[in-house]
Amino acid sequence: MTVQSWCVRIDASRAEYVRKKLLQKGLLDRSLRVARLGGDVLFPILFERLADLPADLKEKIEIANFEERKAVESDYKQYVKIPQSLVPLLPSSFDIVGDIAVIKLPDALLPYKSEIGDALIRAFPHIKTVALDKGIKGEMRIMGLEIIAGENRTETVHTEYGLKFKVDMKKMYFNPRLASERRRIASLVGNEEIVIDMFAGVGPFSIMIRKYGMPRIVYAIDFNVNAIDYLRKNIVLNHLNRIVPICADAKTAIEDLPPANRIVMNLPHSAGEFIMTALSKLEENGILHTYFISDKTKEHDFVKSVRTECTMAGYLIEVLRCEELKSYSPVASVYSLDLLLIKRG
Repeated sequence: MTVQSWCVRIDASRAEYVRKKLLQKGLLDRSLRVARLGGDVLFPILFERLADLPADLKEKIEIANFEERKAVESDYKQYVKIPQSLVPLLPSSFDIVGDIAVIKLPDALLPYKSEIGDALIRAFPHIKTVALDKGIKGEMRIMGLEIIAGENRTETVHTEYGLKFKVDMKKMYFNPRLASERRRIASLVGNEEIVIDMFAGVGPFSIMIRKYGMPRIVYAIDFNVNAIDYLRKNIVLNHLNRIVPICADAKTAIEDLPPANRIVMNLPHSAGEFIMTALSKLEENGILHTYFISDKTKEHDFVKSVRTECTMAGYLIEVLRCEELKSYSPVASVYSLDLLLIKRG
């Protein structure tokens, strides 16, 4: 059945980012199917939430026709056998890396973790393993995991934008939620650029950039020997070259590299500690892509502190972009920050 609904009309290149943003904010009308019109994607919006749309999306509002979704028995919550009083605590979202689901549970649900894991596998047949997220631990950012259902393994092959990434979730960090951001960065890389990926992990940024950008070379640094081992495997898996894996501390390894036209620094918990290191290796008119965590109303405080530090160090910069990527907690989010180095002191 076709119905009319308010919607936001977005260029297809930004569709995945906007979709995730609408989902996170509870604005997407999931009873209707997303529509396409030419090169644009139309996302149906809940009428009662129109006023809550971000300012940049309010400019994209229009009315269009949408197909209603048929009810699908894919909500895992209907299969979980737990006390009714605990049902509201069941997570509404979880990460999927390859065929492994990674889910966070509040303490009250831990006695039922196996039942919840079994329900996920029943609702989503492509999931073969369910792991409980016990938080990121140590300087190598490795996730503590406990297998609660399915096959007893943490290695899988994750696919995004036609690329394959072999990863062992218990030995290295991997964030599946940054696929659109990685593709965005790759699309910006110009011909013959020298790129440095300071915290490369298994290579999602480096490999995406090499595949879809036009770099002369990508230097991919990480001090986790397991991550570098998998990065080498992923380079071969995706039939690529001109990516140089470097197993070392980024602060020291970067000193021996040639000046870069573009640097990726994906370490949001410690962004402020490495910005000066990155800028010291960046060519004038080069771009630094960094990420940070901030309270949702205070992200500009971090940007202001970066400006101040750069000025004191003699760097003239321009903030090209500061945008919320994803929620980190009820009060904080992860932000992307693009800096243009105009001139050194």
